[in-house]
Amino acid sequence: MRHEPHMDWTLLNAYVDGELDAAAAADVATAIARDPELAAHVATLARLKAATGAICEAAAPSLDLPKPRRAAYTGALAAGLAAVLIAAGVAWSILGRTEEPAWLRPVAAAHEQWLAAPASLARAGDVSDRNLLLEAKAVGVERVPDLAEAGLRPAWVSSMDDAALFVGYIGVHGCRLGLWVGHPGKDAPSDLASVTLPTLTAYAWQVNGRAYVVVARGMDGDRLSLLARTIERLTRQGDRLDDETRTALRAAPLTGSACAA
Repeated sequence: MRHEPHMDWTLLNAYVDGELDAAAAADVATAIARDPELAAHVATLARLKAATGAICEAAAPSLDLPKPRRAAYTGALAAGLAAVLIAAGVAWSILGRTEEPAWLRPVAAAHEQWLAAPASLARAGDVSDRNLLLEAKAVGVERVPDLAEAGLRPAWVSSMDDAALFVGYIGVHGCRLGLWVGHPGKDAPSDLASVTLPTLTAYAWQVNGRAYVVVARGMDGDRLSLLARTIERLTRQGDRLDDETRTALRAAPLTGSACAA
C-alpha cells in the first residue's frame, strides 16, 4: 500500500515546476484533490512564481554601464535586490487577493490529477460508454458531450462526493481536455466566460442549475475557445449534434497550433 508523501514546500515547489516523476505528481494531485486549503496554497505558489519571474526579467539591465567600484556595486546590488523583494511582496499581496473562487478549486484539482496520469495509461484505458453513463448518472448527469468529431474521446472519468463529475478527453496526438459538471458557486457565470485558475485556462457557464467548466493546459487559445463555445452549445441543446456543431467540432483540431502539454 502506498502512503501519501508529506506535503512540504520543497515537494510543492517541485510539483509546480514540473520536476516530479509521474508517480510523485499523481500523489501530490491526489492530495490536492482531497484538501482545498492545499490546493489554494499550490495556486498561490504557481502565481507567485509567475509574478516574481516577470519581475526579475524586467529588472535585468538593458544598458552597458561603466564598471562601478566594488563598494558602489555592492550598494547598487543591495538596492536592486530590495526593489525586487518589495515588488515580490506587492505581487504576493495582489495574488492573495485574486485567488480563484473556492468552487473552482475542485476543478483545478481534478484536472491536475488527470494530467498526472501517464498518457500511455490514458490511451490504453478508454472509458466505455456504459461506465461513463453509470458514473454520470451516479451524480445526476444525464448526458456527457460526445466530442468524437473533434478527435477527442473520454479516457478518464471520476465522480465526486459533492455530486460533481469530471471527464478527461484525450486527442489523437495527446491533447488533453477536461470537462467538469457540478453545482455552481455564487460567482459562477451564467453565460460562457473565461474564469481564473492557476496554470490552467478555463471557461465556465451554467445550464439548468448546473455549472460546466472546460479546462486545459498547453492547448492553443483559439482551439480551446472554439471547443468551449461548441460544448456550451451542445449542453444547451441537449447534446444534440446538428450540422453546425459537427462542423465546429471538426474544425477544432485544425485550429491554432499543436498542444504543448
